[in-house]
Amino acid sequence: MQAAANLLQIILGYLLGLAFAGSFLGRKYMGYVDILLHKLFRRKITLAQYLYWKYFCGIANPPKPGSIKRAEKAMSELRKALKL
Repeated sequence: MQAAANLLQIILGYLLGLAFAGSFLGRKYMGYVDILLHKLFRRKITLAQYLYWKYFCGIANPPKPGSIKRAEKAMSELRKALKL
């Protein structure tokens, strides 16, 4: 029971720390932390997260989801084919 209470306290402290840091350090910092956590835990990046990082947080080059990578590759191949 004590271990569960300690774990809950750690999680709440972490969330409060993020809220505190976000209010003072800004959206860009919070976006970078979110990207770091996604890379650390190898989470799949969605289009919504990419758009959030790019336009709300203002991060210049956030990691792209697989769908955008595939679309860019197809467009580059199409451009190469049209130049021939």
